[in-house]
Amino acid sequence: MNLEDIGELGLIKKFAESLAINDTRVVAGIGDDAAVIRTQKQDTLTLFTMDTLIEGIHFTLDTLTPYRIGWKALAVNLSDIAAMGGIPRYALVSLGLKAKTSTKFVDGLYRGIKTLGGKCRVSVIGGDTVKSPRQLTITIASG
Repeated sequence: MNLEDIGELGLIKKFAESLAINDTRVVAGIGDDAAVIRTQKQDTLTLFTMDTLIEGIHFTLDTLTPYRIGWKALAVNLSDIAAMGGIPRYALVSLGLKAKTSTKFVDGLYRGIKTLGGKCRVSVIGGDTVKSPRQLTITIASG
């Protein structure tokens, strides 16, 4: 059986079954827009989410500017928090960049992320950058 046979939702269901969560602080886990964790203050909840966008699947470089790609990457992520009634505050950005990617392109991505983050009062507090052999990937985690 492969992903094409079971689809994304089938794969998520399979992971959820094999990753039984036995932590009572986890209010909602795999399968929702975001994970919900009860903090030490019993009346406080924290939401976490993560999304990956892949060149050629979620966007093309022919149709979107780096600024718009950055904006979109953060927007789809923050919408998961909003869908659960939360208020996002922080984001981590991970980029998979082709070796010949210009710093001007990366500046454009971050300008889009930073602009939307400013409008939503979300601060980028870290992340990761790696070399990608074929296509641009952007992963954003927020909470």
